[in-house]
Amino acid sequence: PIAELKALLGEIPLLVDASQSAGHIPIEVDTWNIDMLALTGHKGLMGPTGTGCLFVRTPEIINPLIHGGTGSRSDSFLMPDFLPDRFEAGTPNVLGIFGLYGALSANVTNSYERKHFMDLLERVEHLRSFKVFRSLDVKHQASLFSITSNKYSPSELSDQLFKRYSIETRSGLHCAPLAHQTLRTFPMGTVRFSLSKYHNSTDLNYLYSALKELDHG
Repeated sequence: PIAELKALLGEIPLLVDASQSAGHIPIEVDTWNIDMLALTGHKGLMGPTGTGCLFVRTPEIINPLIHGGTGSRSDSFLMPDFLPDRFEAGTPNVLGIFGLYGALSANVTNSYERKHFMDLLERVEHLRSFKVFRSLDVKHQASLFSITSNKYSPSELSDQLFKRYSIETRSGLHCAPLAHQTLRTFPMGTVRFSLSKYHNSTDLNYLYSALKELDHG
């Protein structure tokens, strides 16, 4: 509830990290009164690594972190005081930026219906050897979920899925040790399944079949 949080903060600037959500859910910068928004291009936006965006409603409150290497004021030893050059030290990642532009221009829509994904979650939850970690409120469920197994460690399960079924997952703590402490999955973590817009209902059925085989041993 970002708008409610900002209302509580008042004049204190609010920085929102949208790296995991950009491309998956709508982000309403003005409606939610967000002061700063940071995101990466290589996750839900499906662009190249090394790309991203920082929106700053009032740039004057921020000082540059890196200085030097700007070509727009070669007569000065200091960073320019105008935007966006003030924050652009060195040579920008032009190739990556065009790659991100290409990804955004593709305007890819989901190849699977939400109903198919929710059906998958329900079926996996009925497999005895797995515990599913998901949102308790269906309307807040994103297109990813995690599981643990009472037969395999997360790394072993991830390895089995890749070697036997060519299914790529990520095991471990997912750069979020505090989240796993909250879920009581620390320090082993979980196996995370994260869907892309290119996955379809056939892929979801294949994933379930693989998990069902592993569940039955």
